[in-house]
Formats: sequence, C-alpha cells, structure tokens
Amino acid sequence: MHKTVPQTSARQVRSLALSGILTGFTVLSLYLESIVPTGRAGFYVLTSFLLSALFLETGMKWMLGAYAASAALAFLVVPDKVGLLPFVLLFGIYPALKNVVERIGRLWLEWVLKLAGFNVLLAVGYALFAPMLPAALSGTATLWAVLALEVGFIVYDLLFTQWIHFYFDRIAPHIRRDQR
Repeated sequence: MHKTVPQTSARQVRSLALSGILTGFTVLSLYLESIVPTGRAGFYVLTSFLLSALFLETGMKWMLGAYAASAALAFLVVPDKVGLLPFVLLFGIYPALKNVVERIGRLWLEWVLKLAGFNVLLAVGYALFAPMLPAALSGTATLWAVLALEVGFIVYDLLFTQWIHFYFDRIAPHIRRDQR
C-alpha cells in the first residue's frame, strides 16, 4: 500500500516562514526590553505590531502560534522573566483581541470592552504583585496610577490603529506584490 504525502501549499510555506521570522524578531524585542535602560515600553508595543503584521498576512491561527512560540522562547532566553508578563498578558495577545472586539462595529461598546479587559488585566497584575509594590502605591495613589495606565492604554490602542492603517497603505503592498 502506497501512502501519499500531503502537499504543502505555497501559502502554508509562506505563513510558516513569516511566522518564524516574526517570532524571532518578537523574541529579540523582548530580550532587548529586558536589557536596555530606557524605552522599554516601546519594545512591548513593537511586539504587538510584529504579531499584528503576522495576523494581517496569515490569520489568527498563525498569529496565536507565533504568540505562544514567542512566549515560550522568551521564557528560555530572556533574563528578566517578570518583564515578560506584560507581553504574555497584554501586548502579545492584543492583536487578536483588538480584531475580535473591533468586529462588533459599535465604537462605544468596543471601548467599554477594551477598557474592561485592560482593567481585568490590571487587577490580575495588582493581585500578583501587590506585595512587591511600594507603600506609596496605595489609596488614591493607586487610583491615579490606574488612571494613568488607562490613558496609556488608550494612546496605545489609537497608535495601534494608526499602525494598521500604515501597514495596509505602505507595507502590505510591497509584501503582497511578491505573491502575484
């Protein structure tokens, strides 16, 4: 009896290659975040942008695979394991979440869901790290810190939207030109 080998399509090969490349850049970005003295938040944002490009080119399945692979590889090579939590809890998965929420089509509901999700993640982070936080972050200081983080999240989401427009306008035509 002769077994046939499943054929791998050019699209699957392209998706795998792109996933590998962007996973590598994501892990590199997370490594740099752990060693540079300033600008660390920018590396988290970069990871989101990299994974969103993968999502836009290959779809949810490949992006989630790259997210999982990036997190696993980063835990092996990045010296600051605690510094990976923002990626694992928010920045790495946000491209998929943003896509799902923005399919609703009601701007006010999208923002309510985004902010609610962000606040749940903040609550989880606070519960995990409350013993390590300075005493100055209690009472009204905590409220101000949460408000500042929410404003930062809103700015991040707006920048993310601009990134997606930039990607479709400037980057995607060059990538997709090679597929014709």
